[in-house]
Amino acid sequence: MEKLIAPKYIFEKLPQFDVDVLAPSKRPWNTAKKHLTAIDDALNINWDGYGRIFCNPMGRDSQEWLSKCSAYGDCIALTYAKTESKQFQQIVFTHAKAVLFISGRPKFCHSDGTSTAPSPLPCVLIAFNQNTALDLEKSGIGGKFIWLKRYSELV
Repeated sequence: MEKLIAPKYIFEKLPQFDVDVLAPSKRPWNTAKKHLTAIDDALNINWDGYGRIFCNPMGRDSQEWLSKCSAYGDCIALTYAKTESKQFQQIVFTHAKAVLFISGRPKFCHSDGTSTAPSPLPCVLIAFNQNTALDLEKSGIGGKFIWLKRYSELV
C-alpha cells in the first residue's frame, strides 16, 4: 500500500524539519532534511540529536507514534483529529503544548505529486514543545490554533 504524503503547503508554511520519521520512500518533494522510511523503523530507534521532527502516522500505530513524539518533544505530528480517541485523551490533551485543527479536509498526495480525494476525517497538527507550538501559531495554515498549555504553564 502506497504511503501518501502530507500536502505540500504544510511544509511551505512551517520552518524546515530536520527529520521526517515516517517519510514515504518515493515523494515529489522533501518533507525534511533527512527522511526515514518504514525500513528504518524509526519507532524503535532513539531520536536524541535528531533536531526538529515531523511525524505523520495517520492512523497506523498512532498512539505509539504520538507517545514517542510526546517523549521527544521537538516534534510536530499530523494525524486524524479523533478527539474522542484514547490517543487524544491520554497523550495529546495531556502532553501536547498546542494543536492546529486544519480547515476542511486536506488532500494528501501520491508519490508523483497528484492529489488524492480529501482526507476521510478531519486532521490536526500537534506541537509537543513551546517552539513547535509557536511555529504552528505563526504558520498561517488555515484552521483553529489552540494552546493546550499556555506560556505561564511552560516555565
